[in-house]
Amino acid sequence: VRKYFILSMKSAIKNSKKIVTVSKTVQNQIEREFEINDSKIEVIPNVLSEDFINYEISDNDLSRFKSKYCKNSE
Repeated sequence: VRKYFILSMKSAIKNSKKIVTVSKTVQNQIEREFEINDSKIEVIPNVLSEDFINYEISDNDLSRFKSKYCKNSE
């Protein structure tokens, strides 16, 4: 299975016009593993919007979440 995956990835990467990844680390791995030029790889990091970061959850929403997803909710 692993050999098939590697061969599939090599083919996909070779035939791609552009490769998108979320980090420089993954970009470096792809460059090393598949001997590909970095100009073909675009790094677009995962980011959180300020709306998400500054979101304040109400006590009611928190209680509902706990009762649904936590075994020992209060």
